[in-house]
Amino acid sequence: MQRELNWGLARSVIAGVDEACAESGRVIVVEDDLRLSPAFLRFMNESLDRYSDDDRVMQVAGYMFPAEVGAPNRAFFLPFIGTWGWATWARAWKAFDPVMRDVAFLEDPAVRRAFDLDDAYPYSKLVERQRTFLQDSWAIRWYVSVFRCQGLALYPAQSLVENAGSDGSGTHDAYRPRVEVSSTPPSLWPAAVEVDGDALLALQHHLRQVRRGWRGSAMATSLSIESAARRVWTKVDAEIDPIARVVAAGTRIASFRR
Repeated sequence: MQRELNWGLARSVIAGVDEACAESGRVIVVEDDLRLSPAFLRFMNESLDRYSDDDRVMQVAGYMFPAEVGAPNRAFFLPFIGTWGWATWARAWKAFDPVMRDVAFLEDPAVRRAFDLDDAYPYSKLVERQRTFLQDSWAIRWYVSVFRCQGLALYPAQSLVENAGSDGSGTHDAYRPRVEVSSTPPSLWPAAVEVDGDALLALQHHLRQVRRGWRGSAMATSLSIESAARRVWTKVDAEIDPIARVVAAGTRIASFRR
């Protein structure tokens, strides 16, 4: 698909996922600056099949933060979305609210603390930035939608994705954590569809470390959803914004160019 005008990343992702879910009922989303493990597609498709009818599971994430989460060959659930290589189903995406009509639940301190992963990172501030047009992020809107449904995302203990972007066009290009990408998919599936407490604690610890490292910097005021460093504004000079799609293992793969 080619468009005469550049839509920007957020609008392109939303429209692309809308279309792919309508056509195929599920989608795998990959941006063009990601390096994927040979095991990425297998994990995506096996997970999409395994949890296709479980409404509690709303996303499959391919990237895992460099946190100490235990055995590298396992998968687990977190109450938090990923944005670097991910998948979802039409049944989950239908809960996506692009305008965040109701975020009053964040006025409750306890709920806001949970949304911020026990105050590990101020994601609620990103909601305010989105609502006041200071950023344009599909990811924070997706996180709000999943959180309101008490949804879960499935993660591999060892990342199957590395962000290789280095063009300087993003707000947070300084955050490029080195991750050891696994060449094999997880072989140990969760025993139950519930949050893995130990993995969540490890993620919270990692995000607090990131936050301390950025405290006092200009970057700290405009953090994003992906490992606290998601790009929310993109400078694109191209006049045409292509979204290429191919079919793999029965699932639409939406690839987005920045």
